[in-house]
Amino acid sequence: MNRSGGGGGGGGTGWTTAAHEEREAENEAERASRVQSDRMAVTMEGCHAADSNRTISSVDSCRSKISDAVPPARRAALRSTSPARRKGHALDHQQTRTACRSLRSLLGTRVMQGPDAVSPTGLPIPFPPLELMALVGPLEESFYDNPTGDLVFPGIPPAAYDVVFDFGCGCGRVARKLIQQHPAPGRYLGIDLHSGMVDWCRRNLSRVASNFEFRHHDVWNRGFNPEGMVGMLPFPVEDSSVTLFVAWSVFTHVNEAAAAFYLRELGRVLHEDGIAITTWFLFEKSEFPMMQEFQNALFINDTDPTNAVIFDKAWLRRTAENAGLSLSSIVAPTLRGFQWQIQMKKWQPGTVHAEFPADVAPLGLKRPPLSPVDAHRLGRD
Repeated sequence: MNRSGGGGGGGGTGWTTAAHEEREAENEAERASRVQSDRMAVTMEGCHAADSNRTISSVDSCRSKISDAVPPARRAALRSTSPARRKGHALDHQQTRTACRSLRSLLGTRVMQGPDAVSPTGLPIPFPPLELMALVGPLEESFYDNPTGDLVFPGIPPAAYDVVFDFGCGCGRVARKLIQQHPAPGRYLGIDLHSGMVDWCRRNLSRVASNFEFRHHDVWNRGFNPEGMVGMLPFPVEDSSVTLFVAWSVFTHVNEAAAAFYLRELGRVLHEDGIAITTWFLFEKSEFPMMQEFQNALFINDTDPTNAVIFDKAWLRRTAENAGLSLSSIVAPTLRGFQWQIQMKKWQPGTVHAEFPADVAPLGLKRPPLSPVDAHRLGRD
């Protein structure tokens, strides 16, 4: 989901803090008194789309994602609210809203009952509301939680967490765990094109961790930022200032031109000893003889190509190298054809790219979420 624009800032940490006073005012006004119902206030009235078939798919997708996170004792009740699709006809807008209201009533106020964690400042660290979680992936709070305080990314040395840049921070899946980490990052900046998620992170995460900053990356996206005026923006970070760069489920949702641009930006901002953690959908272009030399990406959605973008492995190697980067570590998907985890470092003389292992993971399904109508407005209130 995926990031903020503007030039680099002053100071040794590499970005500006011009919004600090404004954020502090917002934090002062925002208290940790969110009632439990906010956790389950899923704006599922928006889980319809332009046509009736998409309406059914969107509602069923939201229903399935939430049901999977609900204790088994409550799932039987969910099944009784199956939409009119079972009778062989499409849901209209009013039927969709009615079905979603019944879902919220049955599910209650929370999916999980664990208490909020406490930040190093002694303040509770809220979990994001489920309507935001549903936009980016898993609904289980465990994906946002680090109760042991372990390093969030195993194998990454503690020193790398000094200056963290989170490209596509969403509603704080990585950030919340980093706040709980021991030791916590020296400085963190997260950017995302969804302004509602950024606003939520500012109000709830920056309040409990003053060294965590969040900015809106105001680039156009059909579902998450249709009001954006440009397609790409530079990272608001100084050259060679980032010791740990995170782009989890971001390069899987940008087109070829944007991927090349942001790889160059990564090469610019990464510290000489820095590490980048990225994920990709990849394929072998040699297996598609009809593709032109300039065509290096495949899409699954002709309405919104960024729903999922699959890149040629050889193109990724070439483009990373041209950006001054090397592929230092490559982990094959755990589900056949799904996300490859690739670490990158600054290109050094004599550097050799890591080899792609065979993808021998089991077959399965991991479909991206279907966005509700007006997804870009969620989190703004």
